[in-house]
Amino acid sequence: MAFISAFISLTPDADPAKHTSVLETPMHTMYSVLVKDLSQTIDVCKKLVADKGVQSISLCPGFRNQGVGQIADAVGSQVAVTVARGDSPGSKLTSEILRKEGWIK
Repeated sequence: MAFISAFISLTPDADPAKHTSVLETPMHTMYSVLVKDLSQTIDVCKKLVADKGVQSISLCPGFRNQGVGQIADAVGSQVAVTVARGDSPGSKLTSEILRKEGWIK
């Protein structure tokens, strides 16, 4: 049986129906999904767990702690929910790029 995981990334113009991919090896299946907000994230995560058997969800650094808690509550205690976090210089660089590209006002 393969390990089944998902990576979820916040993107202002995302449409999960279009912006989803799957990577597979015999030992690991990983779904990658772009979402536009927390509400959409919760819906996508619940669906991935129920329909695809996702066991672990990794979130991009854009998710705030309260949202991470809401996602974890929505998918249940049998699903690991983690957040990718960087160091201070990396976070600063990312913020500058996102601001330049119009993601952050």
